Amino acid sequence: MSAKKRVAWVALTCILVLAVAIPTAAIALPKHQGLGRLHLSQMSVATTLAATGRRVAGAIEMRIAAVLQRRKTRFDTASGRLSDRIARVRAIADKVAAAGGDVSATKALLDSASAHLTKASDLEAQAVAAFQAVPSASDRRTAFAAARAIGRSAAAELVAARKDVRSAIVDLRSVVSALKSSAQSPAGSN
Repeated sequence: MSAKKRVAWVALTCILVLAVAIPTAAIALPKHQGLGRLHLSQMSVATTLAATGRRVAGAIEMRIAAVLQRRKTRFDTASGRLSDRIARVRAIADKVAAAGGDVSATKALLDSASAHLTKASDLEAQAVAAFQAVPSASDRRTAFAAARAIGRSAAAELVAARKDVRSAIVDLRSVVSALKSSAQSPAGSN
């Protein structure tokens, strides 16, 4: 290598070393005591973490609100249909009772279905309150699991109410069949 190239390389190396060393030395200098306890880089990290935490909490709240809206629509639809069905079966049972049929078992099943429906509504209200408390909970995962368990209990009560209504319908059909056969038997024997 020629002498000129060596001098150029040495000069370039010195410039690069100074370009790296001067800012590093400036950063290492102690800060003014009045600027606060956190360094500039620590303040930006703390600010970023706080903003991220607020964004996450806001996103969780929005997601829970959307899920609760869908859940409310589905639950209200299911419970409305079920209460309408209970009312229709009860009206038919009253007509069968007026015709002389024994519908005591049917009415007991319908009362049980109504009780399950009421319990499901109460559990659903508890689930909504539990889901709304998830973002502010200290342990979100546990709070969400508890809210989900309450919601599943409400759904299980709806299923139990449906089963009771189906059983009431089956029982009512057998009463109506027996009533029809008893009404036709004496008429056919005359």
